[in-house]
Amino acid sequence: MLNIAIVDDEQVHRDILVRYIEEWKERERCEAEAETFASGEAFYFAWCGQQRYDVLFLDIMMGGRHQPCEAAQGAGKGFDYHIHHRNRRLHAGGL
Repeated sequence: MLNIAIVDDEQVHRDILVRYIEEWKERERCEAEAETFASGEAFYFAWCGQQRYDVLFLDIMMGGRHQPCEAAQGAGKGFDYHIHHRNRRLHAGGL
């Protein structure tokens, strides 16, 4: 089972990603579960409690105490990451 976290402050964007994931699961016959978060703080607290996400989709233009990249850095110790914006790869590295 692939566990996916979606962090975006706009409900419509979270809904779109969930729909894309559902279509992908059906097409590829994969087991996956997506959980959505409206803030970096909400994701970070969930991660601190469970640490179960394999894939993380982040909105990079969110405000709040835990910016999305800060939340990912806190959660992503030992993981590789790739930052994409509008289909362009901007950065890759390891945390």
